Amino acid sequence: MSLLDVLALQQGNKCFLCGNKVSKTKQSVEHLVSRSRGGKSDRNNCVMVCKKVNSMLGDISIAEKMRLVIENNGKVQCPDKK
Repeated sequence: MSLLDVLALQQGNKCFLCGNKVSKTKQSVEHLVSRSRGGKSDRNNCVMVCKKVNSMLGDISIAEKMRLVIENNGKVQCPDKK
């Protein structure tokens, strides 16, 4: 089972950041601490998010990601749901 499959199963196929159900074809792995900043590709540092949210976040820092969540009352606005 791939890391993405494990994360999706643990999260009930819901995007960690926007909370929407995500079909398998639109799922991606988001590194909480990006690989470019030394983050590892393991379950302690990764969550499943929809591809649109992942693309929107790029490699911003964990602090910036959490600031987005806080500013949006606990959920990042998914570009697919605007």
